[in-house]
Amino acid sequence: MCIFFELPANPCSAGRDGKCPLPKRGGHFRYNGIGFFLLNEGSVEGKSTEMKRPYLTTFLTGCLLFGLLTPAHAIPVSFDFSGTLADGGGVTGSFTYENTESPLATNVRGLAPNATYALTNWNFAVTSGFVGSTTFSNDITGNSAEFCQGTCIFSSIPVSNLIFANADNLQMQLTFNPLSDPTPLTSPPANLSEWGGFNPQSQRSSFYRVPCPVCAPVALFQAGALTAAPVSVSIPGPSSFFFLACGLVGLAVWQWKKRSSALV
Repeated sequence: MCIFFELPANPCSAGRDGKCPLPKRGGHFRYNGIGFFLLNEGSVEGKSTEMKRPYLTTFLTGCLLFGLLTPAHAIPVSFDFSGTLADGGGVTGSFTYENTESPLATNVRGLAPNATYALTNWNFAVTSGFVGSTTFSNDITGNSAEFCQGTCIFSSIPVSNLIFANADNLQMQLTFNPLSDPTPLTSPPANLSEWGGFNPQSQRSSFYRVPCPVCAPVALFQAGALTAAPVSVSIPGPSSFFFLACGLVGLAVWQWKKRSSALV
């Protein structure tokens, strides 16, 4: 059992040898005025504090229940994209989202059913002799991104769709079909296998252009491919640190019980 409280200036009476004896089958130390006790049998202010195994079992059970009830820590999912345009230009870039996020909105732009999700990062470099070169990035003011799954465009089948826009009045749409994500309306794709193939077939699928109602000039894609990007190591969530603390406390109790049993 872990007990935290302020220690008095003289936490115990000195023995004949001038040293402060430890409680029976227990131990304590003082750090910046805070007392930390590991007790099995002993007393604090004259009250018995015997800790039996059920107390430790209850504590560890609480740790387990906390972990089960704590939401899963979001994991960043990143992808690289490269494609070629019909005018001889090309597109290279990447984007990232969290795999456990909930939809931002549903049935956007009057289409249904669909769901949109947030991109945490995106950066694309576009070269085009017909439309002009540009960059789409979350680090540039005036840039935006829409990540939609379901009926996101006028298509006979559901798709995964990305639309990027910037302050230069340019827009890029990347469409992937058929829709392979089993839960497109509740969570984004968990990995590359849940993305469909890139669709460069028409202006309603994938393109780079001045957005409508002008709709021109426009450069269509000839080809494109999506690949999984390396995922950086994320910092453990609060639940991970809690489990670590539980493990350290449990280890301390076990070592103390072993040591105190040897002294009796």
